[in-house]
Amino acid sequence: MASTSSSSCAFCSAEKTNLLKCSRCKSAFYCSKECQKSHWKAHKANCTPPHTIPAADVKQKFPQPTRKNLDSIARFVCSSLKDKYFSVINDLFEDEKALEVLNEVKQLHNSDGMNEYRIEGRSKAMVACYPGNGTGYTRHVDNPDGDGRCLTVIYYLNQGWGEDNGGKLRIYRENDHVDVEPILNRLLMFWSDGRNPHEVLPAYCTRYAITIWYFDAEERRRAKQLHRHNVMGDLEAEFALRDLEAKRKERDIAEAKLKEESEKLVKGLLSEEDLEALSGLVKHHPNPYEVLSGLGIHQSVQEALLKLLVER
Repeated sequence: MASTSSSSCAFCSAEKTNLLKCSRCKSAFYCSKECQKSHWKAHKANCTPPHTIPAADVKQKFPQPTRKNLDSIARFVCSSLKDKYFSVINDLFEDEKALEVLNEVKQLHNSDGMNEYRIEGRSKAMVACYPGNGTGYTRHVDNPDGDGRCLTVIYYLNQGWGEDNGGKLRIYRENDHVDVEPILNRLLMFWSDGRNPHEVLPAYCTRYAITIWYFDAEERRRAKQLHRHNVMGDLEAEFALRDLEAKRKERDIAEAKLKEESEKLVKGLLSEEDLEALSGLVKHHPNPYEVLSGLGIHQSVQEALLKLLVER
């Protein structure tokens, strides 16, 4: 293993200087060889040599800004979104910074904290991990119902991505589609509405991405207002259901009490001989209630009487 300046151990999470770096993937750091050996089972699936970074032709598939300063990138992104409805920026950060972010995401994934993790910045972000067993995401639109999202921004963290790994994001056009490879240090931006229906094709190795949505202020305000209205409607429906359930319980208690009193009444009025005779009459009759009604026994006690007769 090679030495590096500072990070945290991928196995024990200790933050120290001069940690040892995995000599194969260059993106995992350890306190000692013992920590590396202990973590190998979890790290093995994601340990990809850095020299397998995608070939130049994959990166050259999408035009890039002439300069990497913020002004040039901003102008390029605005022009791409206007003309094509999406924009791709390769090599967003320096390689070392991209690998550092990837290492943090991998540690998060291995610690089973992925579902609860939120990166705080200019907006809330979602860290997504596809497990790599052919998992994808079917064709959809991020904001089909006017929830306020207007721009989707995805940062990919897949070191050593190759064609066989799958997991491309496919953006559908009217009569065609565009496939975006989820390579390390690539930023993808596209409008979140119906202009960009898309899907994630099946991934055959672990696939990492960080997604941020930017909101339109007015649409977001209307969406929140509608949500509050729906919540109030849901609360009213819930209270009505609770009231109905309470009434049902009251009814069930009253019916149980009536049955109990009816059974006591029947036992007090009829002797064992009477019950034995009635049992013989209703035992093989297709409609026992008809027999009891024919004998002049009131309907309110028939069920209690039949219960006694069945138990004999």
